[in-house]
Order: sequence, then C-alpha cells, then structure tokens
Amino acid sequence: MSARCAIVTGATRGIGRRSAEALAERGFPVALCGRTASAVSAVADELTERYGVATYGQAVELRDLDAARRFVDAAREHLGPVAVLVNNAAELGPVGALHRVDPVAWAATLHLDVAVVAALSAACLPDMLDAGWGRIVNMAGGGVGGPSMAVGVSAYTTSKLAVCGLTEALGNELDGTGVVVVALAPGTIGTGFMAGAIDAAGFPGADRLRAMAEAQGQKTKAAELVGLPSYQTLSNWLAKYKVGTGWQGS
Repeated sequence: MSARCAIVTGATRGIGRRSAEALAERGFPVALCGRTASAVSAVADELTERYGVATYGQAVELRDLDAARRFVDAAREHLGPVAVLVNNAAELGPVGALHRVDPVAWAATLHLDVAVVAALSAACLPDMLDAGWGRIVNMAGGGVGGPSMAVGVSAYTTSKLAVCGLTEALGNELDGTGVVVVALAPGTIGTGFMAGAIDAAGFPGADRLRAMAEAQGQKTKAAELVGLPSYQTLSNWLAKYKVGTGWQGS
C-alpha cells in the first residue's frame, strides 16, 4: 500500500468513480470529492470495504478556489502527501449556439473546467516535486478537434482544448523532475453527463449530440467503464509511463 495518496475530483460516478476504483485497486489511499456529501461518503466507504485502502471524502464546491485548495490540504492531512491527481470534475456548460447562450454561464464553465484544474495541480505539485515522482491526469474530453467535434457545446470544447494546452505547458515545466502530466481523451461515454443539458436545450445541434451519446451508451454502461481503453491506459500509465509529455487517448 502506498504511503502517498491519490486525489480524484468528481469521483462519485462515471469516469471519476472508475478512476478512484482503479487507483484504490493499485493500493493508493484515495481522497475524493463531489457535490453531494452522501454520495461522496458512499463511494469512500465502498472503496475502503472493497480494496482495504484508507479514504477521505468531502463535498466541495470546486469553483471556490480557496475551497479547492483546502480540500487538497485536508487530503494531505488525512492520507499523506499527494502522489496522483486525477482532474476529472467538469461540467458541460451552456448548450446552444454561441450567440444565444448566457455568456456568464459560458465563462463559468471555463473557470471550473480549466482554472480549477490549474489550481488543483498547483496545490498538489509541491508534494510531487519533493518526492521526485508524481502523476497528474487531466481529462481532455471527447470530440476535441477534428471532424467529430460536437456542435453547440462551445464552452466545454474550448475548455478541453485549453486543458490540453495546460497539460503540454505544465509538462514542459516539469520535464526532468519525475512528475509527469497527461491528458486522457476517453471519448463520448454513456454516463448521462450530457443528457440533461441536451434535452433541456432544444437547439438544432442537440439531435446530433444525443445520437452520439446514445450510440456510445448502447455499447457500454457506467458499470462497465473500467474495461474501456481509457481506463486500461490510466492503469498502465500509472505503473509504466516514464518519459515526456503527451496525449493518451482511448
């Protein structure tokens, strides 16, 4: 069992939950956060029962950067120095044509999906640099660039492109330190992440987004996500990925 912990944000369901399970299975004490205290507590208890690891869970409003940093401090106090950070928490943001969506909501999405990723990384890096080893996993999202880019979710897509840029910039800063950062692109997965916003929007591009989500949802359920290539990539990379920076896709 590791004497250093892993932190996973947005860990109560879907990708975040499966990431927390993968880390617990490898013996890491896991600190996890989400929006609902009862859901966080349930996942933390399950990880301890199933994998025998120490856990720390907290409901956190990550948009509050001071609260995000306090969560890292609390994780460190309860579980020890941070070895791994999985920046999974994100929101889809406003759905619709750019000229029709709320610009305040659009900017708020970039704050959560990008600024919080940077703030949490900065809070965890001192432990990693002191140890000469650390891993930061940033979720880059599906449909970033190329012909499959989703329509009508410009805040989300822009934020994930920014996460990729942050990953590369931070990777260059960390070159030679033993701390490695990557962006994982799991693709469109049927976790329900997009469903509510799409159904509520009623804009022309919603049908395409819904079809993408439903097609993927037919192939996999949330309970089966651990078998997807992105999770194999996560597990293998934690153990074996040694050099450079880069994009680890599904």
